[in-house]
Amino acid sequence: MVVGVGRVGLTVPTIGGNVTEAEPALGTTVGIGVDLLVGPNLYLTPTFDWLYQWFEEINGTTTNSVVALTLAITAH
Repeated sequence: MVVGVGRVGLTVPTIGGNVTEAEPALGTTVGIGVDLLVGPNLYLTPTFDWLYQWFEEINGTTTNSVVALTLAITAH
């Protein structure tokens, strides 16, 4: 499990110049994976990662969640 601090920003072009809005944010990542032997010196590694982020806005708290499923192939 990883916990971090980030910054969420948005830049909007306008006639008078760009308007930039940025807020600090907190987030965490949790993941799991396993190496599966599928042949001599050949492994498949499926992983599951869940990323969650929350930050304050004028209208309240906003959250963001991402699920990542990956599959790696390793030969050695």
